[in-house]
This record gives sequence, C-alpha cells and structure tokens, in this order.
Amino acid sequence: RMSPAYDEGTVVEDPAVGWFEDLGWSSYDGNEETIGPEETTFGRRTPSEVFLREPLRAAMEQLNPTLGPNAFDQALGILTQGHSTLSLDRGNQKVYRLLKNGIPVTVRDEKDQEVERRVTMIDWRPPTENDFHIVQQFRVSGEPHTRVPDLVGFVNGIPLVLLELKSQKRPVRDGYDDNLTTYRDEIPQLFWPNGLVILSNRNDAVVGSTTAPWEHFNRWKKVEDEDEVPRVSLERTIRAVCHPERLLDLIENFVVYSKQEGGLTKMLAKYHQYHGVNNAVV
Repeated sequence: RMSPAYDEGTVVEDPAVGWFEDLGWSSYDGNEETIGPEETTFGRRTPSEVFLREPLRAAMEQLNPTLGPNAFDQALGILTQGHSTLSLDRGNQKVYRLLKNGIPVTVRDEKDQEVERRVTMIDWRPPTENDFHIVQQFRVSGEPHTRVPDLVGFVNGIPLVLLELKSQKRPVRDGYDDNLTTYRDEIPQLFWPNGLVILSNRNDAVVGSTTAPWEHFNRWKKVEDEDEVPRVSLERTIRAVCHPERLLDLIENFVVYSKQEGGLTKMLAKYHQYHGVNNAVV
C-alpha cells in the first residue's frame, strides 16, 4: 500500500525528498498543512500532536480487519497519550514495544465476554502493506517554542525518522548541537515513537538512535551489502537506511535497549553490523 494516502499532497522540490520519492515515499510540504478539529490535512487537531491520525486509522483498519472502531479508539489513546512522566529513553522504549508487539485492547467476543486483542500498527513484513510519507517543515508545538524539523518520515502516520539538514558550509555536528538537542528538550513527543535520526550537511551524513550522544552517530557507507565500495553522502544514506524494507528491518530487528550505569540506553546497529548479520542468516 505504498501509494499515497492523499493524492493531492504537495511535492516538495528538494533533492533529499526526491530520493525518498524514488524509494516509494509520498512527499508533502508541511507549510501547507491545515491543522484543526474540523478541517485538517493529516488528522492533526493541534500542532502539538505528532501522529498523523488519518493514515494511522486507515492502517489500523487495513491491518486489523477483525477488529472494530472501539478497539482502534483504545489503541489510538494508548499510543498517543503523553509519556512525559518517563525519561525520553523509557518513553521511546514503551512506544517501541507497542509498535513492535501490537497494542493491547479489550473487546467483546461472540459470547459477549471481554477478551484481550492486540492492534497492529505496522506490518513489519512485507513493507508494501504500509504507507510511507515524508513531510518537509513539519511544525510541532512544544515548550516554549514551536520547532520545525527539516524532514520527518512517517510510516502509517507514525513519525519513525527525523532528518536535520544543514547547509554545505556547516559541519554536520551543528545539526546535533544546534537542533537535535533542542528538539529533544522542547518537543519530546516527537521522539517517543522515533526509530532513528539522520543528520547531514547535504554531503556528509550520520545516523544515530533516538537519544544517542554525538559520538554514537555513525556514517552509513554501504547501501545493500559488504561488497560495495564505501562512500558517504546524504543520498547514499537515505537510499540505504530509508529504503522501506531496510528501514523496517533495522527498526524491528537491530534496536537494543540496554541498562547502563547512567540509565537506559537505546542502541542502533552500524551498517557493517546490519549487513554482517543479514548476510550470515541468508
């Protein structure tokens, strides 16, 4: 179902967005988004919301044909509720488990007995059963400011990928120091469902987990296998990490939450680890 959920979406004239489109993503300009309780582009009722409710609801109906509106309402409430009482790592882990394992809801069976069922939000295999949207200039209200990440990638309306793109004259680390750290503090709701972050100055590019410190961001030098000549560029990184099949595989199978001395840490596999494991199990 990689066709656009909204056929009239505005195509953003940006090379990075074009690479996403080549991979089957639909593109939209966040500057043209309408937000509100009645007229809305994606189903966001307020700019503080980060889930695109309309494609998310459509995905639930598609992926859970035996469940009904009540189950979907419960699942949406559980997924989109605030997690501000938790640290960012723990909030991210909580949402990750819901996305990976399904969201538990209570429904009545044919005997009118209450039973637990799980609502699937993402079909991890195959990727074609999901909708992929890339939104440029996605506005999110936080405390105390509204922040506008350069690109946010949504799978079934769930913001799994964040990209911050600096100019070629600036070092990649500026995207971390000047933007990402601020986003984490002021719009944490965008990071509860996040799978990974890409930082780039249009040439160099690095990939890291949701809460990784700068030193744990790494370059993704090969797209498909270990036999390729290593090279770093934003285009190569997008085509490698954001290819629908690899993205879902990476998030589902190559994310680990580990208890460290300083607390919970989210770790994301590097490119050679990803290719090495997949080559070994083929």
